[in-house]
Amino acid sequence: MLPNGEEAPQESNAKRKIELVLAAVENGSLDKRVSALMGKAWDVAVGLLHQDEPARVATFAAAQATILAVRTLAMIDGELGEQGR
Repeated sequence: MLPNGEEAPQESNAKRKIELVLAAVENGSLDKRVSALMGKAWDVAVGLLHQDEPARVATFAAAQATILAVRTLAMIDGELGEQGR
């Protein structure tokens, strides 16, 4: 799924790996708005890591964003498996 000439991201670089997966399927079944939503979900989920005492609502939103990202990636994985990619 890597674009020509691009090196694989580091093992710990989950954000870049997700970006590559989304870019690979964006031209097919994935709407650009869904891709943008996934980026925002990542920002919300990871953004709280650097706060000393995040609010309860923000923590809830981060948990929901994480669930959205994981379930969307699972759907993408299932579709790719069905397509034989």
